[in-house]
Amino acid sequence: QTLMIVSKLVSSNEEAAIMLINFGGMNKIVPLLKSVNTGIQLSATMVLNSLSSLDKITGAIPAVGGIIGLIPLLNSRLKDIKYYATNSLANLCTSVVCREGFYRSGGVGMIEGLCRDKDLIVRVEGVRLLDVVCSEGKIRKAITVLDNAKILEALIGILIEQEQGLELEQGENEEEEDRGREEKGKNGEEMKGRIVEVVLKMMRDGNENRKYWIGYNGINPIVSMLDLNKNNNNNKKNKNGNNNNNNNE
Repeated sequence: QTLMIVSKLVSSNEEAAIMLINFGGMNKIVPLLKSVNTGIQLSATMVLNSLSSLDKITGAIPAVGGIIGLIPLLNSRLKDIKYYATNSLANLCTSVVCREGFYRSGGVGMIEGLCRDKDLIVRVEGVRLLDVVCSEGKIRKAITVLDNAKILEALIGILIEQEQGLELEQGENEEEEDRGREEKGKNGEEMKGRIVEVVLKMMRDGNENRKYWIGYNGINPIVSMLDLNKNNNNNKKNKNGNNNNNNNE
């Protein structure tokens, strides 16, 4: 309960977050990421998630071991813990210092699993994290040599799934199903746009990545994305015209 209070206090509140740091709160919260109690672990992750969106605070998190503490949670068996850990790292890694910490702590090897996760919200955040860290050339190189760039195969799988249409869980009523379909469509288009950005960066790095993309049968989803008629229909259904147009470009 105390952790939940802290999470609410620091959410979008830099003054409260600075006070938390000055009173040594971070040194007590980060070790709780290793708690065997999943409720405590989740609450501690949510506190770091609230802090991760505050620009003036991001430097304090790796300084007390926050990056190292969050990385193992990317493999958590609980969806909520995995989601908040991934979201936190995606927020933090917009900072060069945090990207470096993520890279040096072995976080790159965890991203493929996030991109293959069965839960859509985790995949969305996994792709966002990948997009953020791929701004560093040495991280893209590490991804390329990691298991023959298997992460490209994971991205191709997502694109194929998006083109075929996501399998939706049946809601209790038609209105609920429509909301679920709209939300999944929005998340799917955001994820697809980020994948395009990642792939462009990696294709520009060299011929090796292009060979991997072809070897993993990545041409078909790219060709499918060039179908203007289908994308125009998606614009009307999902009201996400800007994302689809960007994907075509």
